[in-house]
Amino acid sequence: YWLDHGIRVYSPKVITFTYELPSEVSLAAIRQVFSSPLVSSYGTTETGFVMDSGPDGRYYQNTEFCRIDFLPLKERYGGPDLGRIAVSTFGNPWAYILRFDVGDLVRVGRGSGFGFTADSVEGRAANSTFTVGGGLVTTAMADRALSAIPGIRDYDLTQTSPDGYALK
Repeated sequence: YWLDHGIRVYSPKVITFTYELPSEVSLAAIRQVFSSPLVSSYGTTETGFVMDSGPDGRYYQNTEFCRIDFLPLKERYGGPDLGRIAVSTFGNPWAYILRFDVGDLVRVGRGSGFGFTADSVEGRAANSTFTVGGGLVTTAMADRALSAIPGIRDYDLTQTSPDGYALK
């Protein structure tokens, strides 16, 4: 609304996203309205706070709280750089969790020297789809493609058949 109407608003010191991965389409609009740094806190209800995004946009493990095991997909589906993660928590007085598959796909990062690093969180494995040729399409892959459409603010992409999609 603010962007569409040219309304200037206060920019807080930081904007933090939790429990939801914002789409590239939403982030583009947010960046045009706010000058604040954007941080995405990644976690799950079961495991708590697992990773935080850094200024480079990559996600860094909360090493004091958990261990992350990377489970790469087969090469034909984007592995070895794309895969699932399993999280084990440390010192949680309410629940002991060992290698919990969070159900999300991540693209592994290289060379951070600080625990596990993900270049991106690609979305829920259950929300992924496939190309007609059998290649994997993650939520983030579809979002990156759709965010390239100038002026797009929102979208609804639904798979209607094995080789059909509806975009609204």
